[in-house]
Amino acid sequence: MQVRLKVASNVSDSEFLNFNVVSNNGAVSYGVLLKPSMFRKSNEWQLFTLPIQIPENADYIEIRGTNFVNGITDLYMDYVTVMPGDVRGLYSAEYSIDGKGNVGVGTIDPKGYKLAVNGNIRAKEIKVENANWPDYVFAKDYALPSLKETEKHIQKKGHLPGIPSAIEVKNNGVDLGEMNAKLLKKIEELTLHLIEKEKAIEAQNSRIEKLEKICLKSN
Repeated sequence: MQVRLKVASNVSDSEFLNFNVVSNNGAVSYGVLLKPSMFRKSNEWQLFTLPIQIPENADYIEIRGTNFVNGITDLYMDYVTVMPGDVRGLYSAEYSIDGKGNVGVGTIDPKGYKLAVNGNIRAKEIKVENANWPDYVFAKDYALPSLKETEKHIQKKGHLPGIPSAIEVKNNGVDLGEMNAKLLKKIEELTLHLIEKEKAIEAQNSRIEKLEKICLKSN
């Protein structure tokens, strides 16, 4: 079901009305708490799609506004449209919830993602699960790429092996869990190279010390 609504003022972030839909036999019962800030602009009509199904045995339905809070704003409605059963969700220019439960913020098309945000996100903590963590780099049978191989790849492709190019990131974005795993893999490979270099330097220093002792004895 689609309804077109507008508010006199969209400034407040307080709930001012319970907008609900009910049927005579109780088969339909849906409600949403409205806030003026849910509307893009003041005095501008905005289309909402309500995710309800109307059964055939419902003689009539009522669209009601209850628990109205005075002094916040006025609400207007100018038409109601019943949509086909495959068009369900809650849509506006600010957010959307489609019939599969996918949520869009700042977009009406989540593109199949459970959450799609067209804008900035601020969070205190984000947890990304990844089963393919690259501890295998430290396995004895891991084929560690040589620095010469890495250098050749950089000279030819302009980016590290296994890491997407700037163009790929621009076109496709970045999977945070996957990218963290790839970056960790590079850190682990670099750590192994540093360990090898340190051992080589220690061996070289040991040889130099022995040569110095031989030279001192000769003198």
